[in-house]
Amino acid sequence: MKYYIIGNWKMNPSSAEEATNLAQGIANKVNNSAVETVIMPPFVWLSNIKSILEKGSNVVLAAQNMFWKESGAFTGEISPAMLTNLGIKYVMIAHSERELYLK
Repeated sequence: MKYYIIGNWKMNPSSAEEATNLAQGIANKVNNSAVETVIMPPFVWLSNIKSILEKGSNVVLAAQNMFWKESGAFTGEISPAMLTNLGIKYVMIAHSERELYLK
């Protein structure tokens, strides 16, 4: 059985520098390959954080949401292809806030 620790950052932090520092701090502490550590920063920080985690980290990036279409006129949405191109392995779908506030 595989175990996971998943951290959803919600709408935090508010700057690239804070996001980078947080991701680096997590990456520095994670050294257990028996547990997959997954972080879900806001989409705007995924690219910045990806470059930090590519340096031999055991931390995996995930996205907080995804739209089901590959492309089109869907302003503000993120497609599966966009996430795949970033190397994103996991996506959280239909989480409680989206169910509660965006119906």
